[in-house]
Amino acid sequence: MRIPTALPRILVGGIFIYASVDKLLAPTAFAAAIANYQLLPQGLINPVAVWLPWLELFVGLGLVSGKLIRGAAAIATTLMGIFTVAVAYSYIRGLDINCGCFTMDPKSISDMRLVLVRDIGLMALCLMALYRAVLEQQNSQNKKTE
Repeated sequence: MRIPTALPRILVGGIFIYASVDKLLAPTAFAAAIANYQLLPQGLINPVAVWLPWLELFVGLGLVSGKLIRGAAAIATTLMGIFTVAVAYSYIRGLDINCGCFTMDPKSISDMRLVLVRDIGLMALCLMALYRAVLEQQNSQNKKTE
């Protein structure tokens, strides 16, 4: 496998792993960051704060390791879509919050415009990784049938 084709998935995987660490270490602060978006019912905030960082970690590990790439890339793309919509909606509503993306520092306030631009860029990388995973799977299947 050539490095340039693997680059988007490795970058996205590394970013997902990095993003999961602070959330795993500070689930209460992450729950507060989720609550700041004012999108989820109160009863879902804590469960999401617990399982989402683990999902991010495993998706990142899948992308970086090259195992289950298509599934990991599909989940990463879906998550980035959800994150992008949540940030865009928060920006439109004028919320001045910590996005909860990489740090749980309560003093950290994110410029939601920059977060939105970053998320769109990450979404593009996720889509590239997913596209490459689908192509590689199709190529693999075509070689088996030849």
